[in-house]
Amino acid sequence: MSSREFGRTFWRNQTAVDYALPDLAAGGLDDHNFRLLADGIPTLCWIANGDGYIVWYNRRWHEYCGSTPAQMEGWGWQSVHDPAQLPSVMQRWQASIATGEPFEMTFPLRGADGVFRPFLTRIQPMRDASGRVRRWFGVNTEVSAQVQAEQALRDSEMQARADAERVQLALAAGAIIGTWVWDIPANRFTIDDNFAVNFGLDPALGREGLSLEQVTMTVHPDDQAGLAAAIQDALARGGDYAHQYRVRRRDGRYHWIEANGRVELRDGKPVRFPGVLLDVNARHAAEAALRETEERLRLATQVAEIGFWDYDPATDVLIWPPLVREMFGVAEDVPVTIADFYEGLHPDDREPTTAAFAAAADPVRRALYDVEYRTIGRNDGALRWVAAKGRGLFDDAGHCVRLIGTAIDITARKTAEARLRDLNERLEVANEEIKRYAHVVSHDLRAPLVNIMGFAQELQSQRDEMFAAGELPKTDPLRVQAERDFDESLSFIRAATQKMDGLITAILKVSRHGQQPLHPEPLDMEALVRKLADAIRHQTETAGAVVTIEPLPPLVADPLAVGQIFGNLLDNAVKYLEPGRPGRITVSGEARGREVVVHVADNGRGIRPEDQARVFELFQRAGTRDQPGEGIGLAHVKSLVGRMHGNISLISEAGVGTTFTVTLPRTPAN
Repeated sequence: MSSREFGRTFWRNQTAVDYALPDLAAGGLDDHNFRLLADGIPTLCWIANGDGYIVWYNRRWHEYCGSTPAQMEGWGWQSVHDPAQLPSVMQRWQASIATGEPFEMTFPLRGADGVFRPFLTRIQPMRDASGRVRRWFGVNTEVSAQVQAEQALRDSEMQARADAERVQLALAAGAIIGTWVWDIPANRFTIDDNFAVNFGLDPALGREGLSLEQVTMTVHPDDQAGLAAAIQDALARGGDYAHQYRVRRRDGRYHWIEANGRVELRDGKPVRFPGVLLDVNARHAAEAALRETEERLRLATQVAEIGFWDYDPATDVLIWPPLVREMFGVAEDVPVTIADFYEGLHPDDREPTTAAFAAAADPVRRALYDVEYRTIGRNDGALRWVAAKGRGLFDDAGHCVRLIGTAIDITARKTAEARLRDLNERLEVANEEIKRYAHVVSHDLRAPLVNIMGFAQELQSQRDEMFAAGELPKTDPLRVQAERDFDESLSFIRAATQKMDGLITAILKVSRHGQQPLHPEPLDMEALVRKLADAIRHQTETAGAVVTIEPLPPLVADPLAVGQIFGNLLDNAVKYLEPGRPGRITVSGEARGREVVVHVADNGRGIRPEDQARVFELFQRAGTRDQPGEGIGLAHVKSLVGRMHGNISLISEAGVGTTFTVTLPRTPAN
């Protein structure tokens, strides 16, 4: 009968056939009693043929593994083994099968709950008279508690060795300044002489034994509550204890020490508490000095409004004090990494700033990190300018271990610089305008002045003749001609002076309007333009024109300046309509982002291309001069638009009409 057939017959008949019972129990133990015995033991056991094919398991095996006999028959036991250790188990088991030597090994088996637990497995061979192995008897005993105990023992021994090494090193360095052993149930402290000296106690009493209260009475009053709490915590949980506090020495001065020990428990209760004292006074002094230095640095940087930053590439830890966090709009209680730094940069500044940071961390270049960039606040969305400087710190192997530096909020400076650039640009424009104005004014003022000088010289040259003619009778032809010539000269002089007076008055008007301060306020543009149109309704109706005002977006600006701008444009649109053609004037507008655009369109005479470039210049007029004016209206409009950081342009076609487009910021520029 083959081994597989034997196994199947065994399970079917629940008998041992002829394979084991006589050999198992020479004393007469039958198959039934053997199975009762095997199923009753707490360990896992099984029987295999000589070739290792397992034919029977006891009940405890199936209860633990959650298996059935059919699943485990033969080599099915491999399914409950740890796959990582199964190859070594198979190698050992196959070696025993080949040699007939007993097998012993500890390995994990998976329980019905899916948890692997360690089992000590022993397998003994059963031989026939010829010495051939007929059966194998295996027993698996769970050793979880033993393994844990052994591991705990190893850990304890390792900890003890480490503690001993530390004690030896501390003793060699003179760091340990005393030892103690506290018998907790008896409340008896035994201390060495060094302990007594450092606590300001009598060494003789320390050798005899003191109470906890006697030992701690020299502890600084401010540290006693903390010490008592630390001791109670150690007694409650057992194990390691460490606490720092001050004690008063014999000279009356307090000294910083650190007590290290371990509470030993027995049946869950503290029974023994040995330990050592370490001198940490120098360390505390250094820490206090460091804190003082850091506080001075903090105050200095706070007063100077200079922030610092410290980055560890190995741990990706980025240190930002509150001042730098404010530059990035990050709350004080939120951890930050280098990713937060990069994400907080303005998109246009991210690439150059990242490149500069990488250059500072490069072991070859080791460049100075000196950049200016914009940030967008994470929480407030505010745009800020930051000037940052720093450098990398490198170890002996050339690796960058830290990057440190400073950061300054330069938003105010950048705003001032932008304002200065704007003012300079406006000044350049103003200077160009002044040059043009000077040329125009000198030309226009010179013309009437030349007339005055010419006619004055003519009067002077004819003075004697006129005086002589004055003696003649009124009807004398010579006197009549002399008076006519005199009146004509005076009229030319008077006209020239009136022209000069008009020019000077216009210049003063433009100057006064340019100096008036602007007072922005929210404007209902549609209502404002409608009011301006109503003011010229008489002229509009006289010209037979119609003014259409479409919906206009609101605006925040100086109402007087805006009124003068669109009042001039409407007035010009009516004045320069084409005679004989019904006038159409349309005011429309739209909002474009942060700007408001308003169009004033007419179907009037239009402006020739060669005249369009100079209509905004002072005293310049285009086309037929059949309307009163000094040529300062559009120049004044352009000046006002420029003061409000806007722009004005025109599109015109002679005989068709003109459209003026005014672009203004929706809110005043700072």
